[in-house]
Amino acid sequence: MKVIITGRPGIGKTTVFSKVIELLRSKGITVGGFVCPEIRRGGIRVGFDIVDILSGERSPLARVFGLSSTNVCIVRVGKYCVLEDAVTVGCNAIDVALRTADVVGIDEVGPMELKLAKLRRCMEKVLKDPQVTALIVLHRRLASNVDSLVKGEHRLFWVTESNRVELPNLIVSIIVNSVKKKK
Repeated sequence: MKVIITGRPGIGKTTVFSKVIELLRSKGITVGGFVCPEIRRGGIRVGFDIVDILSGERSPLARVFGLSSTNVCIVRVGKYCVLEDAVTVGCNAIDVALRTADVVGIDEVGPMELKLAKLRRCMEKVLKDPQVTALIVLHRRLASNVDSLVKGEHRLFWVTESNRVELPNLIVSIIVNSVKKKK
């Protein structure tokens, strides 16, 4: 089972994702993969990091083009420069999660992450394997293609202002049932 969450920018997708992980952990379910929190300076978003959920290893994923960085810029996506070191953290997080976790979390499958060919292939291992239980944040522009991106049983939820508080509990119940079926 794949549970996919999407919605407009700033609506709380990563917040819902993080709350689901917290609730799953409290139920003894191991979650691996990665989360991509935004980085702000002076209240302005200047980029994103990529963080391994299990180990806490962190690397810059993208920064506003022109901000100094020791990472190599692979490609630009809008105003952001996507950075090379993110691939290692993201792929390692997925590989470890596939071997050791009950649930693989990916925040997010979006234009930045998909521009990194190796990271895209790592994410496809999760998306295309119908046996993997996963929690995925999907960029809203990709939501109409979810059936071609994801193999196996899946549910898509749009995060809104009216559902973002209750959504984590609903998603947790779906994932817990999926994990129980596999064991």
